[in-house]
Amino acid sequence: MASSIGIYVGTESIDLVTLSGSFQNPKLAGFARVKLPDATAWRSSVRIEGVAADPSVQVKEAASPESLLAPIQALISKIEIPPKQPIHVGIAAESVVIRYFQMPSIPPHERKMAVSFEAKKYLPFKLDELITDYQAVIRGPDKALMRVMFFGLKRNASTLYELLFQPWKQSLESLEPSPVSLMRLARQTEQFKANQAVAIISMEQDSATISIARDDMLYLSRNVSILENGISPAGGNGAELLDALVNETRVSIDYYRRRFLGEPAVAKILVYGKSDDKTRMEGLSGALDLPVEQGDPFRKIAGAQAVPDGLSVAVGLALKGLGSKKGQVNLLPPAQRVRSTDIKKPLIAELLIALTVITVWYTIASKDIQTLEHRKSILHGKQTHPENVRGDSNNLELRELKNQLEKERAALNALAERKQKVSQLMEEITWLLPQEAWLRSAVIKEIGSADAAGRAAAAAQPHGARHMGLQITGGVFADNRDTELQLVNEFLAALQKNELLKSCFTVFSLDSAQRGTYAGEEITEFKITCAFNADEARQFSSERIGSYSQGGRRS
Repeated sequence: MASSIGIYVGTESIDLVTLSGSFQNPKLAGFARVKLPDATAWRSSVRIEGVAADPSVQVKEAASPESLLAPIQALISKIEIPPKQPIHVGIAAESVVIRYFQMPSIPPHERKMAVSFEAKKYLPFKLDELITDYQAVIRGPDKALMRVMFFGLKRNASTLYELLFQPWKQSLESLEPSPVSLMRLARQTEQFKANQAVAIISMEQDSATISIARDDMLYLSRNVSILENGISPAGGNGAELLDALVNETRVSIDYYRRRFLGEPAVAKILVYGKSDDKTRMEGLSGALDLPVEQGDPFRKIAGAQAVPDGLSVAVGLALKGLGSKKGQVNLLPPAQRVRSTDIKKPLIAELLIALTVITVWYTIASKDIQTLEHRKSILHGKQTHPENVRGDSNNLELRELKNQLEKERAALNALAERKQKVSQLMEEITWLLPQEAWLRSAVIKEIGSADAAGRAAAAAQPHGARHMGLQITGGVFADNRDTELQLVNEFLAALQKNELLKSCFTVFSLDSAQRGTYAGEEITEFKITCAFNADEARQFSSERIGSYSQGGRRS
């Protein structure tokens, strides 16, 4: 039975929830919670500070994770986790910069680069300081408009979360902002209907997050905090927080009404937090003149009796592993993201590249295949005797004919295996490609050794036993030349470490990395050659197949 684990690193505690079953009919398999000994120091190391007020604010250095290692170890000891079980980790909204913007609708294979260009206008940080992801939605009759919710997490904070869960490194599947988890939870519990806009409030000890969502799209997310110089005052979860919460919720709803003309009005407010906080619920309802409903995270989960308050985000995270993989937000570094099993995950452009390469390879090998298949059809036809077999043929002649047919069959099998390997190679390349990069071309060609010994050895084997050469061209944009070069080198290193590519090639060379432009922005263009040996790599590279661009300048 499918199961999923959600772990939320909150401002007061770390919560863990394990679910089994399906997204629509989940079952509670287990839960655990440990208190954080000193949340203030931890939060100060990961918060996005000064985002709205001061665009010049620099990203802080990450704090040591030592203060949280003991609580996480205690959490692990409370519940038995199967080996290699996928884990979804949630992070507080105060650690994430969240921006909504609109842009013209563009094809899916061009969105990643275009969204990065557009997001620069709304971010107080450089793109290379953040791990980013986005949601894009095109709705109804307005097909020309694309709504984008952009998420960014400081790179040092992402690294810190990875270190905290080092024992589960192979199973750490995603890092997700808590508002996205609560939006998923509200949909699963059916506490807001399709096409209905709701305000979702998540309450914690001295802070709250206000989000406005419709279906599977966040329109805005704001943090409310009464921290004074990073220290929570006494009674911080009482009247002070309620006043701040009422004001910020009113501002958020007014902004949504003015900014998103034509969208449904906010129908109600869902509050997640302690269920016994009736004063806060009544205060919100009276001040905002909207129905306020307590979020019920276990409303449709079997076996959820006697569970503590405040596990809502962890439940939403665990539901992530039981639902569709399409459109999920993940703030792990692209190289650390686990490959989705959803066959629709690869971008359309990357699929087209793979299909183009396979088609070209089929064309090259078609004559050999047709000849061998023709011979095979004759041999398996309804003949009294197969070709070259006489009624008086002796055993030696039959063995020789059998050996020849075995060689031809082996050649056919080798062709079929190579076709499959080409498809697998292209799939691996697209998954190893950094988030900030894209492919322009990927050319696979049969090549042979230039020296006489290599040609003689290849000719002596069935069907020539020609080697494959791979040449990749593409671009990368990170708004920083050094970062772009680093990403190209990381891509090359990932190719060298991949088991499938290592089985096909021994030489991986970066032929060029040069500056170019796209849509008025400077990018880094690259060309990489993979071959069976150095001699074939030089031969393949010198043919200048798939020249990437003209007029670029060396980085």
